[in-house]
Amino acid sequence: MNRLNLPAVPKEAQICKTIDDVVEHLDPIERCIIHERYMKRTRVSDLEVYSQIINPPISAVTFSDIRQSAFEKLLMAFKQLGLIQ
Repeated sequence: MNRLNLPAVPKEAQICKTIDDVVEHLDPIERCIIHERYMKRTRVSDLEVYSQIINPPISAVTFSDIRQSAFEKLLMAFKQLGLIQ
């Protein structure tokens, strides 16, 4: 128990918080892509993200390059944090 007599935060919630923290440290355009495409309850397509949500809109190729860079950074961070092997 903690000072508020609440049970400890579940491990899954800690992992989610860690993922949120890692995403927050991405470059702004990378963070926008990851957040809008993968971290919201409503599903949006790649096309919606790069043509409507990102302002000014970017091309599909640029979107793909930025998304790949973001995922490479996330993979490296998750490995360093021990979330994946």
